[in-house]
Amino acid sequence: MSIKRYQIAMIALVSLGLISSSSRGQTASGGRRAAASGDRRGGAAPTPSPGMPAPRNTLREMLMYKPDQVLATVDDDQIKRAELVRIFVYYSIPPGKEEQAYQVAIRQIIDGRLLLRRIRREGFTANEREIDDDVASLEQEIKANGTDLATFMATNDLSMADLRRQGRNQVLFRKFLEAHTKDAELKAFVEKNKDIYNRPKVRASHILIKVDPDASAAERERARLKLVAIKNEIVAGKTTFAAAANKYSQDEVNVEKQVGGDLGFFMRKQFIDEFAAAAFALKTGTMSDPVETPFGWHLIMATDRKEGDPVNFDEARPHIIEHYQEYFRNMVGEEEHKNAKIAIMPTPADLFPALRTTNDAGRPATKASAHPKTDSATAPASARPKPPVAPSPR
Repeated sequence: MSIKRYQIAMIALVSLGLISSSSRGQTASGGRRAAASGDRRGGAAPTPSPGMPAPRNTLREMLMYKPDQVLATVDDDQIKRAELVRIFVYYSIPPGKEEQAYQVAIRQIIDGRLLLRRIRREGFTANEREIDDDVASLEQEIKANGTDLATFMATNDLSMADLRRQGRNQVLFRKFLEAHTKDAELKAFVEKNKDIYNRPKVRASHILIKVDPDASAAERERARLKLVAIKNEIVAGKTTFAAAANKYSQDEVNVEKQVGGDLGFFMRKQFIDEFAAAAFALKTGTMSDPVETPFGWHLIMATDRKEGDPVNFDEARPHIIEHYQEYFRNMVGEEEHKNAKIAIMPTPADLFPALRTTNDAGRPATKASAHPKTDSATAPASARPKPPVAPSPR
């Protein structure tokens, strides 16, 4: 079980409501690193702002600071500060992105709570033997990574009660997904998503007007209206799409090579969802209305299409199951949101200083960014920002 898997497991614990603030103090932390005794590999801690608490350097210390501060409610269910700390301790939050990170993390926890509520409402249960098996499976994964269960629990400030709560909900989660993943649903999903599974290719050109991710609504609207005017010129025959692309498009490749906005042939999964969905919905020779993506606004012209071959259902079944279950979780989340009363509190002013100090001092962290780190407006799907979804089982 790699460090990355540890992080995923912890995020799953929090997002499914598997850890409560009452778990603090039940186990000896043991500390993640030598910083608890004063060794700061990342350098000296920044000076706190006036009124800010002193930076905290261990998971235990961070969990002990205002652990019961309520940051959100889902009907009568409370989401507390300690739960959010367990997510943020694994992420390096870029300066200026704190508010965005806070909102994403809170909504991830909410999604998990709503999913668990749905699972229980449908009557799924887990017996003690099933929970034992899940905890044993986790222990084997930890041993395979060269450590032991006691160290894992101490490092992450978890008790056996926490792990069994995790095990119970992981069992419920698996049963829920299995019950809703039958061949009929899978085949209907494949039919609905032939553009993905049959691997057709579309050739398209585009005109991009860039918009900064943090731009105001007025700035985004100005960019959209500029493309509307360009489209009107093309439709009126005052210019061609290629000529307009070479004149107006801010796509770096087109600026450099003047290719008339041509992107060549591509499969749907190669480009971000918003762009690909619009391109594949066009008939050859037709043009889209302005399409917004994290990069700005696009005008898209479909110029050719190659149909793919039907997918071999039996061979692709494992991948289809994975894709369908992610889709199903999102769908359930949207349904549950409609019937829930959700309130999210403003970001606490004292939440991030200690977290940033801890990450700077050497805690395992993954980079977090709300927008793709690329200049290409048609970045591959792997680079696109993904909406938060209920996490997969361990």
